[in-house]
Amino acid sequence: MSANFNRSIRKICQSVYRFVAYHPSGRWSAGSGFFLNKKGDFLTCFHVAFGRELRHLRISPDFKQVSGVNEHSQLDAFYKTLGFIPKVELSSGSFYDAKLSDFDEKLDVALFKVDADASKFKVCKIDWRSRLDYGDRICFGGFPSHHDYQFDRSPLAVQEGIVSSFVETIIGGEKYQHVQLNSVNLGGNSGAPLFKMESDAIFGVINGNMNWGRDDVAIWGPTGTTKGSVRIPLSIAYATPMKSLRDFVFKNQTLESIQPADTLSPAEA
Repeated sequence: MSANFNRSIRKICQSVYRFVAYHPSGRWSAGSGFFLNKKGDFLTCFHVAFGRELRHLRISPDFKQVSGVNEHSQLDAFYKTLGFIPKVELSSGSFYDAKLSDFDEKLDVALFKVDADASKFKVCKIDWRSRLDYGDRICFGGFPSHHDYQFDRSPLAVQEGIVSSFVETIIGGEKYQHVQLNSVNLGGNSGAPLFKMESDAIFGVINGNMNWGRDDVAIWGPTGTTKGSVRIPLSIAYATPMKSLRDFVFKNQTLESIQPADTLSPAEA
C-alpha cells in the first residue's frame, strides 16, 4: 500500500463525520459530511438533510401544501414542518446538535452549524479548482447502511476507484456536471468528502450512485405480499466537485474561515 494511499485514508478517517436527522415518530435520515472550518460549519447533502431528493419532494403532496414566494423559500418553510432533529457524531462517539444554516437544492448541498468545541473535530483543506482528470485515483469514506447495525451505528467504510467521466446528469438536485467514479457507493455515504490519492485536500462531495432495479417486484412479509422495489448499486458513484459549490460556500463564509488548498480566492477560482 502506497504512502499516498495511507495519507488519504488517514485524512478520511480524521475528517468524515456521521450526520443523522432524527424524528420523534421514528423516521430518520442518515448520511455523512465534513467540517468547512473551526467555526462548526458542516457540509452534507440536501437530500440527506431533507430526507428526500428534490425530484421526489416536488411531487410530494405535503410539500405542495406549503407556500412560498419561490421554490427555495417553499423548501425552507417545508423543512420547518418536517420536525427533524439533526445531529452530527464526532470521533468520540458523542452526538452534537446541528442547525440548518442554508441549502442549495439544485446543487444538492446543505450547510449546518454544529454546536461543538473546535478542539473536538478536524478540518481538511479544500481544492476549489477541483482539478481532477480521467484516470485519477480517488478515495472517499462515509457511514453506509449495514444490515447488522442500526442506521446511526454503522461503521466507517472507505472506498477507492478512479475518475471515469464527467457527466451532466440529475442525481440529488438539478442537472449539473458531476464527477463519475468507478467505485461502489452505498446509501449513507452521501455528503462524504472525496479525496485524490496524492492529495490531502477535498475535491468533491459524494452525492449518489447508479442503481439497477425494478419497481414492480413482489415482496413477502408478515402481512402478506406487497408491491416493492429492488435496487442493486453498480460500481458507479457520483460526486459534486467543490468548484461547483464555491459560490454557495463563500456566500455563507469568509475566506479566512476556510482551510484552502492554496491561496485561491473566490475571484481567482
